[in-house]
Amino acid sequence: GRLILASLLHDASECYMSDVPRPFKKSLPEYRKQEEALLNIIYQKYLGSGLSAIEEQKLKEIDNDLLWYDLKYLLGETPAEPKPAIHITVDYTVLPFKTVEEEYLKLFRQLSSQIWE
Repeated sequence: GRLILASLLHDASECYMSDVPRPFKKSLPEYRKQEEALLNIIYQKYLGSGLSAIEEQKLKEIDNDLLWYDLKYLLGETPAEPKPAIHITVDYTVLPFKTVEEEYLKLFRQLSSQIWE
C-alpha cells in the first residue's frame, strides 16, 4: 500500500510549483531541488517518512512505464523503448473534474488508512 500511495502522491508538488515537462526540468537544478524537498515533506506527512532508495527506484520505473503510454496514446508519439508490461488497464477516458477528484480522494483515504492502521 505504501508504494501505491507514494505513486498517487508523486506529482503532489505540482499543486504548489506547477508541472514542468521532464526534458525542460533537467535544465533546472534548483527547481528539482525544491521539488524534492517539497515531496519529502508530503511523503513525511502522508507516509510517515521519505521514500527509501528502493521505493524511489520502483516509483521511477512505474512513472517511466506510464509515461510510455502517455506518449503513445495521448501525444501520438512512438517511444523508442519497447512497450512496458504493466498490470493495470490504462484508461484515458475524459471525466468531469468532480468525478476524478472524488475517485482520487476515495483511493487516497483507503490507502492512507492502510498505512496508519
